[in-house]
Amino acid sequence: MPETTIPPSSRSYHKSVTVSHRNEYLHMSGLRRFVEEKIQLLEKAIDQCFAHIAQPLQEGVRNARTSYRRILGACLVRSRGNQGFHQTLKAVCLKNGIYASRTLARIDLNEAITQPIYDRIDPVFGGIFRVGTSSGSALMPHIDAFKHSLQEKMTEIGIRNGWKYDSYKKSFLIQEISAILGGLEGHILRKKRRIYESLTSSVQNDLKPCYEEAGQITGKKACERMKDVIRRGVDRQVAEGMFERAQERMQHQFQQLKHGITEKVKGSIATMLTLASSQGDGLYKELADVKSEYKEMEKLHRSLREVAENAVLRRGMQEFLLRMSPSKAGPPKT
Repeated sequence: MPETTIPPSSRSYHKSVTVSHRNEYLHMSGLRRFVEEKIQLLEKAIDQCFAHIAQPLQEGVRNARTSYRRILGACLVRSRGNQGFHQTLKAVCLKNGIYASRTLARIDLNEAITQPIYDRIDPVFGGIFRVGTSSGSALMPHIDAFKHSLQEKMTEIGIRNGWKYDSYKKSFLIQEISAILGGLEGHILRKKRRIYESLTSSVQNDLKPCYEEAGQITGKKACERMKDVIRRGVDRQVAEGMFERAQERMQHQFQQLKHGITEKVKGSIATMLTLASSQGDGLYKELADVKSEYKEMEKLHRSLREVAENAVLRRGMQEFLLRMSPSKAGPPKT
C-alpha cells in the first residue's frame, strides 16, 4: 500500500498555524503577567488613595469625644421645657435614636454626636469619590489609568499578533475591558453610601441597648429619667471606645471596597483572557452563535427591505391603475 504523502503546501500551512498559535500563547502569557502586575499597582494606588482619610478620621474622633456631651445636651433640651417632648423622645428611642415628624424638625441623635467626625472627613471623602478630577486622592483616575494601560497593551499585542485582520477578537478584548471597568463605577458608587453611613450605623448599633432601656420608661418624670438613661448610656459607650469602633468600621469598609474592586477585576479579566486565547478557539466558540445570528439578522433585514420596497411598488401601481380605470372616470358630458 503506497504511503500517503502530505503536499509541501499543506506542511507549510500547518507549520505556520503552529507557529501562529505558539506566538499567540506567548503573547497571552505575557498579557496575563502584565495584568497581574497592573492589578498589584492598582491595589497600591487604591491604598494610597484611601490613606488620605485616616488623619481627618482620627481628628474627627478626637473632636467627637470632647464635644458629644454638649451636642447631646442641645438635642435633649427644649426651650419650652418637657411639655409634649416626652412622646417625641419616646418615639426617638423606639426608632433607635431617629425620629422624623411632619411638624417638627428631624431628630437623629446618632448623626448629631458623630457630626464632628463628618466635619473633618467630608472634604477628603468627597475628593476620593469625585468623578472627573485628577487629584491624588481621587479613586476613579486610578481605575481609568488601569483601563487605558490594558487597552494599550491589548492593541500592542494585537498588532504584533496580526489581530488587525481579526476584528472580532480585537473588538471583543477592547470593548470587554471598557465594560468590566465601566461596571466598577456603579459598584463603587453603591459602596460609597454604605461607607459614608457606617459611622452613624456603628454608633446607632452601640447605643441600641440604651435606647431600648429609655424607651420602656413610664410614669412620673419619665422624660427626665429617659434623658438620664440616654446620657449615661452614651457616656458608657464613649468610655468603651464607641467612636474608635466607628472609625475602625469605616476603615474596614474602605478595605472591603478595595478588595471588591480587585477581585472583580481579576475574575472578569481572567475570564476574558480565557475566551480570547486561541487554544481551543475559546473566543470563537463563545462568539460563534452571535456571528451566525448576526448573519441571519442581516439576511432577514434584506428580505424585509425587499418586501417593503415591493409593497411600495405594488401600491403605486394600484393607484396608477385606479386613476386610469374607466369605471372611476366621471360621467360623460352631454
